[in-house]
Amino acid sequence: MLLKASQYNHLAEQAQARQARAFHAALPNQSLPPSIISRLQSEQKKLAGLSGAASSVPPSQSVLPLLRDTLGGLPHDLRFRLLELRFEPQRLYIEGQTLDHSGADAIAAALRKSTSLSVDPPHTQQAAGEDVSFTLTAAVASSTDVANFQGGP
Repeated sequence: MLLKASQYNHLAEQAQARQARAFHAALPNQSLPPSIISRLQSEQKKLAGLSGAASSVPPSQSVLPLLRDTLGGLPHDLRFRLLELRFEPQRLYIEGQTLDHSGADAIAAALRKSTSLSVDPPHTQQAAGEDVSFTLTAAVASSTDVANFQGGP
């Protein structure tokens, strides 16, 4: 398992380096965003809107980069349990449990801060004497949200 994990990590690093090179080739004067693919997709949509051309971005071949970014964006100093991660086109669903309602808010805030996902406020509920169950939904952020996240237009 360690060998496979190392191989997957190496492949992920290579893919991320290729994305960074492509981003800098396309937008040389801009800083690297948290999610390169979504930023390039939003730039393509802006260009298609300016030119009047109808263009669609082909669907991603793999959800592994989104999974890696999502898991990497989760808080490291909080105790929680993930029960389900569900990926749909342009949408992500996370179900889990935490010790209190503020834990779900902390998870949502961490994902907002470290990814380009547009994370809705968590839905929480707690049965008597049990942990808090939460559901998070997230969408790929719009180009305006990504620009605001980077600190400029």
